[in-house]
Amino acid sequence: MHHDLDERLTHAQIAWFSSVRPDGSPHTVPVWFIHDDESIWVASAPSSRKVANVSRNDRVAIAIDGSAPRTLVAQTSVELIDDPEEHPSIVAGYARKYSGYDLTDHSVAGPLVLMRLTITRWLLDGSAQ
Repeated sequence: MHHDLDERLTHAQIAWFSSVRPDGSPHTVPVWFIHDDESIWVASAPSSRKVANVSRNDRVAIAIDGSAPRTLVAQTSVELIDDPEEHPSIVAGYARKYSGYDLTDHSVAGPLVLMRLTITRWLLDGSAQ
């Protein structure tokens, strides 16, 4: 991952997460996210529409920093992870990026699952178009 892309993924606060509903129509919502060298990570309530969608169809598009002249858009596959505590570095990363937000604190939003997004193809990688 080149430095500019890494920097933008680190600082962007919101990504737009697009999954496929059972009827084939798109479902797009803003999400908080973090990234590591291999993946983009999104936490969600297990009962959410996006989790239901990816459990049926793991193809997702993610758009980051969409208002910038050099937009980031990727196609990804998704793996659902039931227990965020299995990935302490991701829990710590969320807390760092989002003012102490604790993925493991069920009193905030109930229990959460993690979605590990593996980029299969950059559609727009931030380079000048």
